[in-house]
Amino acid sequence: KTVLIPFHADRQLNYDKQVFFRGGYLFLQSIYYQMQINKICRKLKQKYKKYHTVGARVISKGSGNWFDIFLINRGSKDGIKKDMNVIAGNGLVGIVYDVSSHTAKVRTIINDTSMVSAMFLKTNDACIVNGSLDTMEDGYLEVVYISKDAKVKNGDELVTSYVSSKFNEGITIGKVSDLKLDSTKLTKTAKVTPVVDFKHLKEVLVITDLKKTKNLDEETKE
Repeated sequence: KTVLIPFHADRQLNYDKQVFFRGGYLFLQSIYYQMQINKICRKLKQKYKKYHTVGARVISKGSGNWFDIFLINRGSKDGIKKDMNVIAGNGLVGIVYDVSSHTAKVRTIINDTSMVSAMFLKTNDACIVNGSLDTMEDGYLEVVYISKDAKVKNGDELVTSYVSSKFNEGITIGKVSDLKLDSTKLTKTAKVTPVVDFKHLKEVLVITDLKKTKNLDEETKE
């Protein structure tokens, strides 16, 4: 016996199929994306395996296009403490500056108030990386106080310095360009292109090993 399906019921059936297949596609897409995130986190953990880390998700950010400050879904209940370093992608994101029970706030190295004690990986020559949203619009941060006698060149890698008061040693910041003497002719300046994508942060790792030194300067550099 043939069963006739009313037109409106047939249309509803087609709609339900579309919803079902679309939902399945989005579900599979979310699984694939999470697998990629997990793969990146595993590679990052491997690179910095000497440090203990906790994974976290970005749940809120400041206004504007850049992730210069943001909130993560881990807090003191998860062992997060103020001044813990945060990494993502292939290197340094920033530092935890405020902690509650279940969340924590992170200030990144591109924030206008950030000053990171850095060094050239090959030579250990010291320098300071200044945060700036203005220069990040052109894709770089300013590097200052490089010794004029430093044997460094464009393309060299910058990492966090062993003399930093808050950042653990050896975390990648980026590669330098436009090395030149500053106006005083006493030190060099440069530009560094961060390895982290500060417009698309979603998953980060918090290094739970706190740097065990004290800042001897009265300035705010870290």
